[in-house]
Amino acid sequence: PCSRKPVYEFWTGYQNSNFHFLPPWEHEEQGNVVFDALEAEHPCADAVYDFWHEGLRQYNVHFPPAWLGEKQGSVQFYAFREQVQGSHAVYDFWHDGIAQHAFHLQPARKGEIQQNIQFYAFSIARRRDTL
Repeated sequence: PCSRKPVYEFWTGYQNSNFHFLPPWEHEEQGNVVFDALEAEHPCADAVYDFWHEGLRQYNVHFPPAWLGEKQGSVQFYAFREQVQGSHAVYDFWHDGIAQHAFHLQPARKGEIQQNIQFYAFSIARRRDTL
């Protein structure tokens, strides 16, 4: 079985947020848990990478390939391309006011516009230790 771990939102300044497991990276402030993901490979799950976008000065998290303007980084966690039992869609949300993406379950936060499903992960409200 694979362990689920909480994925947190971390802040590196007024606008910049990152999404990954603990511990915080250098210069990050820990925010809230946004969803649970797998910490190790699983036959039905694929690696979700961080992608640095120089223009936005932000890390995005999604499956390869890189989006326009991004450079692929490291594996952050494992998630599903298709919905599996107990999983929920994680969307990318765009916030025009701060020109940043956020990655979380619905609903959109104030000022965000829901974009596309990036992967499927688990709600923190229905946490179980293993898959």
